Amino acid sequence: MTVINGPGELLVLSKQKIDRSSPLPRHAQLKAILLSAISSGEWQPGMKLPAETEIARMLNVSKMTANRALTDLATEGVLVRELGIGTFVVEPPVPAPRTYHNRAARRAQRVLRIVTDGPAANVADNEYLCSLLLAIRTALSPTDAVIQISQIPGNNYVQLLDENPDERWVIIAPLKHDIDGLKALGRARRGAVVLGASWPNVGLSSIDSDNRGGAALAVHHLVNLGHRSIGLLFADPESSNTIDRVTGFQSTMEACGLSTNSEFIVDAHDDMGIRPDVKHDMAAMLSSGSGPTAWIAAGPYVAMGLLELAGELGLCVPKDLSIIGFDYPTALANSHPALTTVCQPLAAMGASAALLVMTSQLELVNHQLKCTLAVRESTNVPPAGQR
Repeated sequence: MTVINGPGELLVLSKQKIDRSSPLPRHAQLKAILLSAISSGEWQPGMKLPAETEIARMLNVSKMTANRALTDLATEGVLVRELGIGTFVVEPPVPAPRTYHNRAARRAQRVLRIVTDGPAANVADNEYLCSLLLAIRTALSPTDAVIQISQIPGNNYVQLLDENPDERWVIIAPLKHDIDGLKALGRARRGAVVLGASWPNVGLSSIDSDNRGGAALAVHHLVNLGHRSIGLLFADPESSNTIDRVTGFQSTMEACGLSTNSEFIVDAHDDMGIRPDVKHDMAAMLSSGSGPTAWIAAGPYVAMGLLELAGELGLCVPKDLSIIGFDYPTALANSHPALTTVCQPLAAMGASAALLVMTSQLELVNHQLKCTLAVRESTNVPPAGQR
C-alpha cells in the first residue's frame, strides 16, 4: 500500500474548492473531488488517503462532512476503510461485499448498529447525532467493532435483532411511539442501550443527559437575574427530552415559588423553528408586553426562531427579553446576541453508551449525566418596571 502524504499527492486537494453557494450538498461536492482524483489516476489503487481531519482542513469543511463523503465512497466500493489503519483506494478488482457463512465468522467482526428514528442518510446533517456518533467512533477506535447506521421503527426492533443476534445496538433518541418496541427488547434481554432518551420501565439500559436538571439550571439563572415571569417554548412532545425539560421547568418554577401560566408553556409544533400560526400568536404576546420577561427554548432551532421573532418585532435581546436555549450547534454560532444555552455532555454520553453496550455484562444501568449552563449575551436583568 502506498501512503498519500507527499506534496504532489496532496496538491490535487489544495487546488480544489467547495462552492458554498451551490445547492449541491458539501459532502457530495467533496465526494466528486475525491472521485476525480481517483478516476484521473492521480490517486492510484492501494494508496492511503490523508486523514479525515487533513481532508477537512484542506477543503475547509467539517470533519463530519469529510466522514460522510469517505463513508459513501467506501459503501460504493471505491475506498476501503480499515479501523485503526486508514482509508485506501480499492485495489482492482473491487472485492465483493463481505458475507458471513457462520456465526463464528460474524462474531469476529463485531457489529455495533446505530439505530435512528430518521433516515440514515440524514445523519450527517444533524449535529446532535454527529456529536454522539463521533464520540462512539472515538470510544470504539481501539476495538474491532464495525459501526453501521440504520433507520428502524420500534415495531421492528425485536425481529431485526433476532435476525442479527450477534449485533449490539445503540438506539438514539427513540420517541414515544417506539416504547412498545423498547419494552419488547427489554423482555428479550437483548444487547441494546438507549442513548439520548430516558423512557422509564422499558427494561433496557440508558445513557442520557439530565434534562430536568438542565431546565432547572436555566430557571435558576433567570430567577437569580430577577425574572419572575418565565415562559417555555418547546417542540416534539413525543421526545422524552422534551417531556423531561417541561417537567423540570414546571417543578423548578414551583420550587422557586413562581406560578406557571399555561399560556406561557407553548408548543412550537416545529423542531426546526416555530410554526407560522404559533409564531403569529407569539408575536401578539410579545408585542403586547403582557408576556414573560424571559423564555427558555427547549431546543436550539426553536431558540433561533425565537431570536429571529424578537428581531422582527424590534425587541432588543436581552434588554427587552431574555432567552435561553438548549445546545449550541454551528447554526447558532453567529447568532446575535450570542445565546445563553444549557449544554448536554454529548461526548461523554456517546462514549458511555458505546462502552456499555459492547461489554458482555448488560445489567440495567440508567445514567443521566449532568448538563452545564453556558452564560453568554442573551440573558440579563428584566426590563425596568418589570423587576
